[in-house]
Amino acid sequence: MRCRLIHIGNYELEYLYCDYGGVIKAFKQEHGLKTSDVAKYLGVDYHTVLSWERGKRKPIYTYWKNFYIKNLKLKC
Repeated sequence: MRCRLIHIGNYELEYLYCDYGGVIKAFKQEHGLKTSDVAKYLGVDYHTVLSWERGKRKPIYTYWKNFYIKNLKLKC
């Protein structure tokens, strides 16, 4: 796993240690998806996912949490 979840008090600091683009790219490859598929899957714009993949932006916690929840459902 490329992400590490660190708890400091009540805060989760996953974003400090995460390669979001790498995780998204690996997810796409594993499931045979395109960037547009992931965007639709998460309910965000295509360019938003593209900027996450390229490392220009980081997803807010809500989207990242939804990504993991939906990813786990696909694997089960």
